Amino acid sequence: MGYHACDCRFCSHSNRSIWTELELGTLLKRFRVRFFYDPDTVLRSSENILRVWWKEVFKTKEVLRSRGFTGSEYDKAVYQVNVTEIHCQKKESRRKFFMLCSETGESILCNIHRRQLEEWVPVWRVRPTGVLYRELCR
Repeated sequence: MGYHACDCRFCSHSNRSIWTELELGTLLKRFRVRFFYDPDTVLRSSENILRVWWKEVFKTKEVLRSRGFTGSEYDKAVYQVNVTEIHCQKKESRRKFFMLCSETGESILCNIHRRQLEEWVPVWRVRPTGVLYRELCR
């Protein structure tokens, strides 16, 4: 998985204080993560495809380790910012990119992971994209 040094625009955006917390179902609450989205980033195309920035705040390092981020360079990572597209009519989503960031948004720890998914995948009710779908695709 390749990554690049964080562009300061992304780091400063991820530290904005206007994030709205998502109400999670019982199943998602078991994970040691809190989820937020930025209402100002929600863009809707003419095809009814939403693009949204959303953030996961990790309560433990086990979340990162379970996703394969085991190196010492991830020790200070406390949240992940995701940019995702959701096709409301088809109930599908795809991730455009994500960033792992430190609490202070240090550029060395805020890496853009360009693991873009061109393929649309189903939106699952018990995943954060499912919560975003219910919240935004009305």
